[in-house]
Amino acid sequence: MTGILFLSGQKDAERVVVVIAIMASEKCREEAGRRFRESVICTMEEKGMAAYIINIVAACLIGLLFVILGIRQCRSGSPVVMNTGEKPLKPEQLSDVKAWNTGHGKALIRFGMVIALTIGIFPVTLNFIEAITATIIVIVMVAAEIVWLGINHGRLERMYRIK
Repeated sequence: MTGILFLSGQKDAERVVVVIAIMASEKCREEAGRRFRESVICTMEEKGMAAYIINIVAACLIGLLFVILGIRQCRSGSPVVMNTGEKPLKPEQLSDVKAWNTGHGKALIRFGMVIALTIGIFPVTLNFIEAITATIIVIVMVAAEIVWLGINHGRLERMYRIK
């Protein structure tokens, strides 16, 4: 069964678009995607550059939080820990505390910069590709960045933890 449901509020700020397309024909999916894109893009165009600027500022602030955490970890004297649920290591358990902290700090700095870039360019991608595709790409990118942090933590453990 094919179903498409569009709910639109009276005001642009309250516009809600819900698209349900279950096993829809190609034409039906194209129409749903076109209407969804028009709704998202028109809303952003009507608001002008403000929507883009707000998104970029918010993305930069989120990234800045991770950059600041990374800088603090690089400068820390005691061993830092990623938020993995494990207990913090003691200095006696590491062969090089400074290298351990620097490795984690640099990883968080890179993560903050990449997260700001990924989230910051998201609204721009809506002008070139479908909204659903752009959203999936952003989710995959953020998940990949988080997985990369975990892999880096494991690498640092193998390098600096005394067994």
